[in-house]
Amino acid sequence: MLEQYEVIERIHESSHYNIEKARHKVTGKMVVLKSTTNYENEHHYSDLLRKEYGFLKLFNHKEIVRPVDLIENERVILVLEFHEG
Repeated sequence: MLEQYEVIERIHESSHYNIEKARHKVTGKMVVLKSTTNYENEHHYSDLLRKEYGFLKLFNHKEIVRPVDLIENERVILVLEFHEG
């Protein structure tokens, strides 16, 4: 499912996560891809992404970014709405 997205730019990189701006190839919708970078503790941080996805799905508020998808292949990638600013 990751092949559905075209990465536009890396927004942020930390010791635990990569955050990238991407475009859905079919719809053109802009999203944020959040994935783990800490391979020593990848299982732990992948679990945190799964929890974040479940937690964000509970809310429907204009001030809270909505989750779009959770991709699980060789790593876990959280797909979020993209908002400028």
